[in-house]
Amino acid sequence: MDAAHEIFRTPFAVTPTLAPIDVPDNYRRYREGADLPAKIPGWRVHDDLPSRDVGLVSDPYGFTDSPDCEFIASGINSKGPRSVALGRQGNFFLWGFCAPPASLTDEAERVFLNTLVYMKRFDRQRPLHEKVRRAREWLVQYAFLLKDQEASDYLIARIDKDLLADRDGMLARVERELDYVWCDGDVFWIGADCRELGIPNGDPRLLDACAEALERDANDARATRLLRRYVGQDLGAAAAWREWIGTNRARLYFSDTAGYRWFVAPAGR
Repeated sequence: MDAAHEIFRTPFAVTPTLAPIDVPDNYRRYREGADLPAKIPGWRVHDDLPSRDVGLVSDPYGFTDSPDCEFIASGINSKGPRSVALGRQGNFFLWGFCAPPASLTDEAERVFLNTLVYMKRFDRQRPLHEKVRRAREWLVQYAFLLKDQEASDYLIARIDKDLLADRDGMLARVERELDYVWCDGDVFWIGADCRELGIPNGDPRLLDACAEALERDANDARATRLLRRYVGQDLGAAAAWREWIGTNRARLYFSDTAGYRWFVAPAGR
């Protein structure tokens, strides 16, 4: 939980009261939940309800890889420990807890009111992207599941055969080379071009390296391939790429979920 976030501070100051809670068994099925202690600190949002409602959480992987998204808190759920229960995408706020306002604790009620005030500033700021790809952290989760379980057709179909060749070592390799992972459709790969350069696909140094390669050789195949894959444009000569990178550098960001691409953030976003 990001207790320093504005929704905990203004206009009503809230210091969340934390108490130890049992870690749900299902969290252990996730890589980031495997080593959690038996109890973790939790913040009570609502009273016990007379009937169960499932509420809602969002996929945490890649949730914040565009500048209009914020992860604020998770919540007890049937998925994993990082699933998003409080978060923002553009002018949408995810309040994932199911209780009606009358059942909220005093602290949560004030946070809810703070959230209404906070979201006013994002009026009409539609989300920058739709989700079109699964973020690379999913490959870590797939490898984690395959380490101790029988492979399902679903997982097999989503992992490059080169990775599947060493099932025992796959998790360690994926975590070691995660910065080079990309997803083509539904299949995850380790990007050989980025790995050879030693530069993550989400690092702006990759764009500089490609521009430098084109300055040395206007027909450099690897640089051209990388720019087409991760920028989705063909600006041609190195000078054009230098100008584009220089003009937009301060607003560049890389998004897995929007297609493993570099984007330029709109002014003010």
